Amino acid sequence: MILITGATGLVGAALLKHFLDAKVKVKACYRSEYRKNQLLQYLKKNNYSAAQLATIEWTLTDINALGSLDSAFENVSEVYHCAALVQLDDSENERLLKTNAEGTANVVNYCIQKGVKKLLYVSSIAALGDPIANEKIDETTPWNNDLPKTGYAYSKYRAELEVWRGMQEGVDAIIVNPGVILGYAHRTGPAKQFFNYVKRPTYYFTSGGTGYVHVDDVVDALLQLAKSKLKNARYVLVAENLSYKTFLARLKQQNQLKSSAKFVSATTLKMLWMADTVAAFLKLKKKVFSKGLLQSLTTTATYNGTKISKALPGFQYRPLDAGLVPPKK
Repeated sequence: MILITGATGLVGAALLKHFLDAKVKVKACYRSEYRKNQLLQYLKKNNYSAAQLATIEWTLTDINALGSLDSAFENVSEVYHCAALVQLDDSENERLLKTNAEGTANVVNYCIQKGVKKLLYVSSIAALGDPIANEKIDETTPWNNDLPKTGYAYSKYRAELEVWRGMQEGVDAIIVNPGVILGYAHRTGPAKQFFNYVKRPTYYFTSGGTGYVHVDDVVDALLQLAKSKLKNARYVLVAENLSYKTFLARLKQQNQLKSSAKFVSATTLKMLWMADTVAAFLKLKKKVFSKGLLQSLTTTATYNGTKISKALPGFQYRPLDAGLVPPKK
């Protein structure tokens, strides 16, 4: 039996659609009846029949609650661990570590205990190392604790350490490190958030940049890696590297929006960070603007996503534009 954690998220839902199409029964973990019903309504709108949807074995699961994991892992041989908390500000650091790092440790422990044959973990480029000189970041770029990171980056890095531990204890596992995942589904994902942002009369951009990938590429890579004999490795999934300015302009162009763009300098961002720090120190508000976030907004990080193509000769990235336009309702 196949288990998907985070089945109501962007990647988890896309995986679920694939298995429905392939008529493969899966266990789908969810934490909220509301999110589960959201996903079911989305699937119905996409012409999945009641009979097809009835084949999904839903399991109410909190990856930080061992009792619910015990039930979820019963008779499971393959796990797609997609559950995660994504938050870039400082206000949720404790919850990020609890969900992403401790939750992944629990999933790994159950994979060991239950003899799961393969674990596929959806990590992030945030868990990769930092660029050396002008080199692209890849699977071998070392992590540097001396440079500021977001709480999210730390939590995903810690989660990966748990997966590597699982490999040492006998679990065949694969880690994928997607860039910003584009594509639209039933929930608010990066693409929809960016779309709503660029729809404003005026939007702002900074001097940094990062890597992007389509959600269907992430799913294709996971499925092919699951079928392959590859194990105990990680793969960067980045189709294109774009500056924030270029990415937002492309999103605006693809959707024929008429908003205007304004540049926010590193100096302005640093002033905002300082103001946020002082306000938090005076207990006027929660601290949300970290040095790590400041670093990511002003750094142009470029990633090498070619290892996956060499490992899987049939794998090919889709054009990003396919994930920039919302589907017609």
